[in-house]
Amino acid sequence: MKYLTKRLSYEQYEEENVLIAVGQNLKQILISKKISQSLLAEKMNMNRSSVSNMIRGKQTITLYSLEKICQELGIKSQELLPF
Repeated sequence: MKYLTKRLSYEQYEEENVLIAVGQNLKQILISKKISQSLLAEKMNMNRSSVSNMIRGKQTITLYSLEKICQELGIKSQELLPF
C-alpha cells in the first residue's frame, strides 16, 4: 500500500482536486482548439511553465487569469470549472 508523503487537510484536498479538474478541462479545450500551451502563454503574456503548472494543477489560478483564459479561448468559465 502506498502512503501519502504529506497529510492534507480536507480543505487542501478539495482545493487540489479543483485545481486538477480545472487543469484537465483546460488541457482538453486546448487540444480540441489545437492551441499549444506556448501560444496560450504568449496571448496571456505569461511564461509557458505557468500555463503548464495550471494544467497540472500545481498553480492556483486567479479570477483574473481565469477570465483572461476564457477570453483568449473564446469560452465561458463554466467550461473550465468543475462545479
